[in-house]
Amino acid sequence: MTPRTFQTKTFDRWGDTVSPNGVLDMALRGSREQWWEIYALARRDAVFRAELRRLLRRADPDLRGGARLWAALLDRLEAHAPAGAVELDGLWIPTLAELIRVKAYLLSDRRAVRDFIDVCALVRTAGPAAALAAMDSFDALYAGVSTAGPLLAFADAAHDDPVDLEDFDPGGWRALAPAYRDLPVVLDEVRKFSVSAVEADAARRGIADQRPDRA
Repeated sequence: MTPRTFQTKTFDRWGDTVSPNGVLDMALRGSREQWWEIYALARRDAVFRAELRRLLRRADPDLRGGARLWAALLDRLEAHAPAGAVELDGLWIPTLAELIRVKAYLLSDRRAVRDFIDVCALVRTAGPAAALAAMDSFDALYAGVSTAGPLLAFADAAHDDPVDLEDFDPGGWRALAPAYRDLPVVLDEVRKFSVSAVEADAARRGIADQRPDRA
């Protein structure tokens, strides 16, 4: 039986069609453009979602790392939750708010320098108010991926040092803008954002100040 192939638009590496194993490689190890192409396919094609879920389970039954993120995204899509994407010339493009949520999840899962830089850049681009608004639905959209809750997991990870901090060499990142080469500033901004997101969530939940009244 001939394996099913999938049409792709990222010709640079994969060509016109890719095999199921190629799809899995794009989802877990491909470029940013390939990752979002797989996301767009999963968003609009239920058969593709089922195939991707099967491939993920076969490759990693424990669904660790990137596979766990994909499982959460597929659960969301199956539940018809807002996907945070807009259609442009036939392509599904993630909104800025969706990018913030995805990158926040990746930071909590991987804790890599690039994740801190990405979150910092997206928050700066969106602005504080819009970035916090994007996190309003974070717990609901990623429910089940952390016992403490996705938002607290993100805040906890943000206050850790990146796992690859000792290997970070800003001079080796040619495409990195000067504004993101001062890593202590980047880390501080991400940590402050995570605290603000937790505080905003507490306010939405109506959690009052529990300190005893002073006489």
